[in-house]
Amino acid sequence: MFRLSRPALNRGALLLLACLLASSPTADASLLTSLRLESTPERWSLTLDTTSGLDAVTLERLPDTLRLRIPGLEADPSLVPPLAPDRLVKGLAWRQEGPDAVLDIAWDYPVPVDLQPDPESPNRLRIHLERLFTSRESRTLAPGLTYDRIRRGLPHGPLALHVLTIDRERLVSANALRLGMGGDGMRFALDRTSAIARRDGAIAAVNGGYFARTGEPLGLVMRDRQILSGPLYTRSLLAFGGSSPPFVEGTQMSGSIQLPNGESAAIDGFNQRRWDGQIVVYTPLWGETTRTQPGATSIEFAVLANGQVMGRSLGNIAIPPGGYVVSASGVEAEWLARRLRIGDRLAYQTDLALFWRGTDHILAGGPRLLAQGQVQLTTVDERFQPDIAVGRSPRTAVGITASGSVILAVVDGRQPRLSVGLTLPETAEVMRELGALNALNLDGGGSSTMIVEGEIVNRPSDGRERPVSNAMLVF
Repeated sequence: MFRLSRPALNRGALLLLACLLASSPTADASLLTSLRLESTPERWSLTLDTTSGLDAVTLERLPDTLRLRIPGLEADPSLVPPLAPDRLVKGLAWRQEGPDAVLDIAWDYPVPVDLQPDPESPNRLRIHLERLFTSRESRTLAPGLTYDRIRRGLPHGPLALHVLTIDRERLVSANALRLGMGGDGMRFALDRTSAIARRDGAIAAVNGGYFARTGEPLGLVMRDRQILSGPLYTRSLLAFGGSSPPFVEGTQMSGSIQLPNGESAAIDGFNQRRWDGQIVVYTPLWGETTRTQPGATSIEFAVLANGQVMGRSLGNIAIPPGGYVVSASGVEAEWLARRLRIGDRLAYQTDLALFWRGTDHILAGGPRLLAQGQVQLTTVDERFQPDIAVGRSPRTAVGITASGSVILAVVDGRQPRLSVGLTLPETAEVMRELGALNALNLDGGGSSTMIVEGEIVNRPSDGRERPVSNAMLVF
């Protein structure tokens, strides 16, 4: 705590001061006698003592400043102590405006302010700047669909949180949660969340899963029961839409190709980068060609829509419209090369676990945040790097309540005066506080975006909306 007070005056000085005041136009002015500062994790406090007149104090809240006006006070700038480093308050400055003293408290972000006169000492005033607070504005967008804007103060800074809640009845009756893809649906592409929402006529939307710079999803994605891309590691996903309640689960998918001689081989990937010793299937969503590097240990077969093999290459083969390409490397390439010829008939299939059969959409994200109401971070198991796993960042997350409602949340970050963001454990706690029983982290950082009725309601950390591969759409 800092405290500065006026020094005691001797008898002669008091007599001289009395004479000066009697002849001065400010003879009736109140004097500041002490100023004390106190900082705790809960609040920052200022206590003023004067000789009189603290009953007409006014406050003006500005984005950068809290302005305290004290009528009839003669301020003393020397009574401003040095400030210790503080996340909230950056400086104090007195100035005189006519008969009023004005104290400007420079703050880094606005917080609730509490003025507390001292009933036992009418010339004392305490001003508390509350670090810990929560304010909430709610809006009903449609029956069973609400949007909440939550502002919160934390010991380490402010937090801006945006929440969409879709109740179970609306999810079923209106098929209210769907997956939107960037581009025209013919190729993987990047697009703004607002553009995806507008194109599909959604009421609201948030950004979806992870993606490559060229637009391909990174992880299992299924839209309208059609698998678009295969799993990445064992990363968790959200299954939603259709007759099954939404749920969060680990990746479970199998696939195979069937050769003319009755033999089959497992598919290792679907519309994703091929590694050594793998078999990957590419459809036109991937692009015009497979973009693989030709090599002596690789082989690719172009297959028409009717299953007939119509082309063979060592790499980067054209993907037939309506057809697909089977691409293999290493020992898998040798195995296929000995068995397939141009003109042969080939088929492939992908399959999900039985309990996903009633699901329309699947979106991989990760890591998992909550499992049955308990924090359960799968960061290590799902191989997330420090850019996602460590530190406070903007976050997008989805949660499912005990009643089957869905919560979509976007947290702003990397903007110290608006929102500092959340760590993954903090994101899990926030989702649990919002009522989620199970929750999943989605792509965050500069991708974190929420659209409500055509408007961006959060503040993306890039300063603009980042194009993404897919989005969660709300109807």
